[in-house]
Amino acid sequence: MIETAANIFIPFLTLIILNTALVTVTKKSFGKCLPVTMMGIVYILYFSQFFFNTFKYGLFLIFLFPVVVLVPVLLRRIKPDKELIITDGLIVFVLIYVFFTVLNFNKWILICDEYTHWGMMVKEMLRLDRFYCVPGSRLGPHREYPPFMALFELFWVKICGNYSEMGTTTALDVFQVSIVAAPLLDRKCDLRGNAWLRSFFKVFAVLLIIVIFDPYCVLTTVYKDLSLPLIFAYSVSLLLDGSAFASAFGLAGFALSLGALISAKELGVAFVSLSVFLFLFLMIKKLIQKDLSAARAFISVVTALFIPGIMKLSWGKIVSGYLGDNAGQFSMSEISPQGVIDVVTGVDQGLRHEVFRSYLKALIKTPISDIVSVTFLTAFAVIIILLICLWRKYREKLDTVDVFGLGLMFVFGTAGFAFTMGVLYLFCFSEAEMQELASYSRYMSSYVLGEAVILFVLFLTLWSGERDIDSYKKQIAAILAIVFLITFAPATTTWIPQSLRRGPFKTINADIAETAYECAGLISEHTEADSRIYIFEKNDWVVEDYIEYLLNDRSFSWNEPVSDPEAVSSSDYIFTGTIDESLSQELSPLCTDGALKEKTVYRVLNDGNGISLEAMN
Repeated sequence: MIETAANIFIPFLTLIILNTALVTVTKKSFGKCLPVTMMGIVYILYFSQFFFNTFKYGLFLIFLFPVVVLVPVLLRRIKPDKELIITDGLIVFVLIYVFFTVLNFNKWILICDEYTHWGMMVKEMLRLDRFYCVPGSRLGPHREYPPFMALFELFWVKICGNYSEMGTTTALDVFQVSIVAAPLLDRKCDLRGNAWLRSFFKVFAVLLIIVIFDPYCVLTTVYKDLSLPLIFAYSVSLLLDGSAFASAFGLAGFALSLGALISAKELGVAFVSLSVFLFLFLMIKKLIQKDLSAARAFISVVTALFIPGIMKLSWGKIVSGYLGDNAGQFSMSEISPQGVIDVVTGVDQGLRHEVFRSYLKALIKTPISDIVSVTFLTAFAVIIILLICLWRKYREKLDTVDVFGLGLMFVFGTAGFAFTMGVLYLFCFSEAEMQELASYSRYMSSYVLGEAVILFVLFLTLWSGERDIDSYKKQIAAILAIVFLITFAPATTTWIPQSLRRGPFKTINADIAETAYECAGLISEHTEADSRIYIFEKNDWVVEDYIEYLLNDRSFSWNEPVSDPEAVSSSDYIFTGTIDESLSQELSPLCTDGALKEKTVYRVLNDGNGISLEAMN
């Protein structure tokens, strides 16, 4: 009970205190500061590890900051500005935090990629106090993946004092949604008024848009797909409202977001390119109109490009140092420019050409959403039409050049993302994944989500300048939106907390999870950390991966029920998940109780003349 309460309240209070300290220093509102606070946590941890090979110094600096800033406040030497702290942004953060805490309460991750790498990355950094790509890491695939979002999850579970799926999932969800919703129309509020209702409407609207373009229900997992479009939307919003050009704080937020994009997933470089394009486009406009000096423009460009450049180069150095220059699924060495040309022109008539034709058909015909039947190309058309409608309705508020630049970014982004994903399918996926265009809707919808959120942010920014609709209409709109969501969104079935379902495993991969947790519980109870365990198990390989995730502090060897005497003798324990007659005949004579049993932990005893097996349960 105490541990659960700590997992819930410690991260909440920590983020409130850290962000309040930043508000005190910058004199910016709570919602405007929150993205910078969350990203700043990750940067400090990252460079602490990069320079000192530990996260401990970074944690010390993170907690030193509010002490230095807020102690004078407590001593009444500095008067805090409550109007900057108690804002709609604070309410939005509270609503988001409560929603995802309830949703992820006692969460168990159940999908393959969650326990093979996304969750394992956090567990390994927590165990090693090092990046998950170092020697000694028990992470299997994708050690080359950049660590930005995993570091925020690491911070969350570190301050809680223990790892939990609830903690990692909630950390990711709070970060992703808050980075858009908290600064969105953040303004002063009166808690006695309709601020809570107004904030609820904003949060719900953001969640609705995410659900529309989330066919794989990624929001309820520790997949990192949503982090790119939502951080991208935040970076573009700083350009559209002029913050990135108006103040050092806005420019810092923009630069930090570019570094976050390039360090969240390898595809982040595409989103960075688009943000930089719009940044330069709008900067040139300001230079022509003499709204920006050449010196300040130069400083802005250097600042904006420096952080993502440093993050890209530093992570590349780390990965190449430990894994080699060509490590990873998306290694550039796998992509041949001539090969791309041959596939597109039809010179290559093999499997890649067939996959290329299938990919083109998917762009035109395959829906990327379970709610609205739009393909990648029709979604682009809808986005452009909506942008034109916004421009026509708010022509007096929207600069035509800005709208043109945003439209160009959408055009280049759609074409560039489609081309990039096509090349990756042709050269960086296995034959089976190529042929089925694995996770096509998930990848393509994530980009469209970024454009949709950008338009939504732009609309709310423009709409907020008009007379607010009254509370009654807001309530009706919220109720209709909820009815729409529940009726048309299959994704909402996963928005029921696992703790309220008929058992924690009554979802995807339930049988795998049940088997893995049962086996892992027995092994954990009867073996020590860092012990070597040899497992006999007939079940599918995913059970093995799940057990290795659950017990990442132990090393495992696996085999079907066929004995390997050398491997057994070099192990500390064996575990008989499933056995057959031949294995029973071979190993039963070694058992001190005379019979080999299933789902049993045996200690391997070696007296120099041979081994014997002592049952531990």
